[in-house]
Amino acid sequence: MSRSHSHKGVTVTYKHGSWHIIYTDPATGRQRWQKAGATRDAAEALARTVAKRLDANQNVAPSGTLVSVVWTKWMAENAPALKASTVGDYRSMYNRHFEPAFGNLRIRDLTREKVIAFRNRLRDEGLGVKRVNNLVAVIKTFLKWANLAGYIAADISGDIKLLPTTKPIRKYLTFSEYESLRAALGEPYSHYLTFAVYSGLRAGEQWALRWADVSFSRNEIYVRQAWSRDVLGDVKGTYQRTIGMPLPLRESLEAWHADCPASEGDWVFPHPATGKRLCHANFTKRVFKPAVKAVSTIPDDFSWHELRHTAAAFLIDAGADLLEVGVWLGHSQWDTTKQYAHLIKGHHGTARRLDNYSGGKSTDDRKAG
Repeated sequence: MSRSHSHKGVTVTYKHGSWHIIYTDPATGRQRWQKAGATRDAAEALARTVAKRLDANQNVAPSGTLVSVVWTKWMAENAPALKASTVGDYRSMYNRHFEPAFGNLRIRDLTREKVIAFRNRLRDEGLGVKRVNNLVAVIKTFLKWANLAGYIAADISGDIKLLPTTKPIRKYLTFSEYESLRAALGEPYSHYLTFAVYSGLRAGEQWALRWADVSFSRNEIYVRQAWSRDVLGDVKGTYQRTIGMPLPLRESLEAWHADCPASEGDWVFPHPATGKRLCHANFTKRVFKPAVKAVSTIPDDFSWHELRHTAAAFLIDAGADLLEVGVWLGHSQWDTTKQYAHLIKGHHGTARRLDNYSGGKSTDDRKAG
């Protein structure tokens, strides 16, 4: 059985149980047959991409092109639409993981089996499930583009599965554990801890904070940038925000302001000895983790990021509702905030808000309208 039709110089045809596209390669003048997937929609999509390249007098790359070459073209085409931090993350992934594994491989030889073996090897080497899945997700996106761009005959991205995940157990410090950890860190790092717990900033946001972002006169902190993979860019979700300074944070920050070493970046939290930008990995390994282990009631795997969860817990204990917590932490999705719902103990506090309620401006205005 054979069905075919033309699409701007590219013929889409169904033969022998699969879809193909047929076109004349401008580089060689020869007719090329290329498998185009299991569905007509996939074949049509590939035909449109190839036709566009032919109209622009671009060569349709042969499937023997190296992965490294295709990756470079993919990045060049997609980088303008990505955040600078995302581009930096992709480059780091490629240099550290993808290039050693696949760089010299022909794109047509990058099979589902090779990607799955790569995924499993990373996990066996101790890389976390979340990080492995992030890497595989990028490969899947890359392969989908490579198929649409005509470098590979079929889109195999859907056949590559991510590793199963389990919902992480959120860990929080009690107030007494926070005080013990603060004592274990000692100055000046106790100021870094106090800021993290009372501000709830992400690590990348805290390390990117400059003194120009702090206003003691207005009692405000402007969160406008964040470090991500050594790239300084927008905060996560591009959600810039302003937060107030609780008294413990303000007192600690004023004391640190007097002792903070000068730095070219005007960083609020630089390396205290050199004034250079603080390296988060080195700081957590050499300073934070030893202090955590010194406090017997805190799990050894407690991370700096979990100070952000601690901030949410402290806010809720102090009477904040989930909406206030989400705004304070800079969440762009409600699903992220509602993970803290279990910390709210009953509804008695909410009920007491209505004990003496007898109408208000908002309801009166609606009735009048």
